[in-house]
Amino acid sequence: MNIVPVSVSVVTQAVEKVLRDTISTGNIERSGEINADPSRCPWVGVYRSDCQFPSRTLGFGSGYRGQRVGVIILAQESDPVSGDRCEDRLNVLVDQIISSLLSEPTLGGAVNTIDEFTVRYPDYQKVGNDQYVQTAMILFTAITTVGGI
Repeated sequence: MNIVPVSVSVVTQAVEKVLRDTISTGNIERSGEINADPSRCPWVGVYRSDCQFPSRTLGFGSGYRGQRVGVIILAQESDPVSGDRCEDRLNVLVDQIISSLLSEPTLGGAVNTIDEFTVRYPDYQKVGNDQYVQTAMILFTAITTVGGI
């Protein structure tokens, strides 16, 4: 029996496609360097974090497993006036991302569903004397199954 997992790259490509199809910013990247340029904001980066293969229900055979792909989306916004305006802009972008993903939970058929959504806000900074930049980290798990062929 040959066990065939879903490629993690297929999952991150599917996330990127969903976002490109629904988010108006052109600055969406997959597995690239994290943005350090406020003039590129709004910016979205798609990354993989981990992949797990838990055993599934007994009775299906040893080749039937779950696959859980951890995905990280970084979203950045900037504002030249204030941190609170930057926060407001970032939250609009985060809401668009979450709406896109929850509206297409199979990521175009790449997975069975997505789960375990968390949003964190790890970075508040001022670049130079004139740009507030904030980052949101959206974490979720893409869930599917693998089996033997």
